[in-house]
Amino acid sequence: MLVPRDDNDLKKLFYQELPGIDGIATLNLTSVLRVFRSGNDWDPGILSEPEKHALDTNQQAFASEGSAALISEDHLMLNELMVDGRTTLSRLARIADISVPTARKRMDELVGKGRIQIRTEVVPAVYELGVEALVWCHAPNRLIEKIGTQLRSRKEVRFCAVSTGPSPILMDILVRDEVALYEFLTNGPFAEIPELTVDNSLVVVSPVRRGSLQFDDGPPVTAVAESKKIGDQ
Repeated sequence: MLVPRDDNDLKKLFYQELPGIDGIATLNLTSVLRVFRSGNDWDPGILSEPEKHALDTNQQAFASEGSAALISEDHLMLNELMVDGRTTLSRLARIADISVPTARKRMDELVGKGRIQIRTEVVPAVYELGVEALVWCHAPNRLIEKIGTQLRSRKEVRFCAVSTGPSPILMDILVRDEVALYEFLTNGPFAEIPELTVDNSLVVVSPVRRGSLQFDDGPPVTAVAESKKIGDQ
């Protein structure tokens, strides 16, 4: 998934930057039309109702009517947060050349308006979810809104969106193992919704990037062994 700032960035990415990467043979671009679950609102089903309510209340604490328009100071702070999401308010204030209370107020407002979403990425294995799969589906256009809403309520669905193209519905699925994936694809929502049909499904072997978070599996095993050998000496 690509999130360009504008059409010029999109064209540069699609016609210049991506084709310049060795190994890419073809490109196919589709547009996301509707996001039913974005990942940051995924509920793996481990929190109690009071705990979920407390989180929702915290997220809405600063919400008010209207939209939070981005100003120049906001862009400066957001660019820094894209590099390091743990950047302190004092550093954000220095970068934007504003006071710390002003920086805090701007951050609170942007969070409350939904312009910033706080997200903690947790390795699925923590929830004993060992298999991730991308599933492309299609359904009659008149039912897509209803189906997307139903899919959003499934705890296995971490991400669900509708895009242009022959397989408009895309889901990112997290389950315990291959048996659970088979169960989801045969007796899950596809059994409950006859109009929903799987076009393609792929198991994710190793994630590389989610949003601005890059994954690093660590040094190769040979490098670790060599390091241990040197340490022993």
